[in-house]
Amino acid sequence: MANRVAYLLPLVLWAAVAAGEDGNNPPTTKRESNDEVGPEHGKLNTDDPSVIGPQHVQLEFLYAFSIANRAFDNSRGTRRRGTAATHLPAVLFTVGVVPDLDLRLHADYHDVHDNRFEFKPGVRGPESGNNIGDTALNARYRFLNREALGLEVAYVAGATAPTGSRSRSRELGSGQGFWSVEQELVATKDWGRWTTNAEMGYSQPINARRTDPRGALTANLATGFQVLKWLQPEVELNYRNITVRRGSGAEVLAATAGLVMPLNQGLRIMAGVQQALTGRNQDQVTRGQLSIQLSW
Repeated sequence: MANRVAYLLPLVLWAAVAAGEDGNNPPTTKRESNDEVGPEHGKLNTDDPSVIGPQHVQLEFLYAFSIANRAFDNSRGTRRRGTAATHLPAVLFTVGVVPDLDLRLHADYHDVHDNRFEFKPGVRGPESGNNIGDTALNARYRFLNREALGLEVAYVAGATAPTGSRSRSRELGSGQGFWSVEQELVATKDWGRWTTNAEMGYSQPINARRTDPRGALTANLATGFQVLKWLQPEVELNYRNITVRRGSGAEVLAATAGLVMPLNQGLRIMAGVQQALTGRNQDQVTRGQLSIQLSW
């Protein structure tokens, strides 16, 4: 099912482009709009289709801390496990190329701790590790922009390079250990000061070292209300399903609550908490995160 979704994404993109061509509605970006109070499209864990505009740059500094001492089993019940915690600082760099296209580079660092990690079945593994994580590069193309309807849709495609380390007998790993390609469709719809983001994507391993992983389907939904020009509370549902060659795979459904604070045209701060609600074969993770975005 997940593979079918992945193959259908380019077809949906083509159909939407064909339907969205309109020479009387030139593309605009958030930087080209007026100063009226409107909803901010950025969210914590759901992507948005709003490009930053040509010859503009955005630099984001992110810090996230996650912790888990329970895990979901294969029947969706929970069991106790040792404590697993991760400190994750990250940097995201985005540059606008043309009016409806930008490029984004993501790099991070992992400081990982887990006092119940098994290096092999029945073999106690290391309890910590720290190293750079994997590096991702993607392109976001906004192919539909109906300002009068408050509707934007974009296609995002990219790749992740395994620059992080693999788990070894003496150190926990910081990366997935294989190359992968990603693609997703992202949409935003505004209703006055209300705004909703929807995201559906698929990540596909592409080389021989991927071993068991066969792909991951992601589906996110977020909504927020622009209380003030500089303040938007928002909530999200975040879903991820991982398929594997052997076994039953894994999935998790989480909820996010946070604040989006566009303080001015060049500064946006986002902060919030994500909690895993239910799932299979995944840790029940609580994650807090803070990001600062600078644009010019």
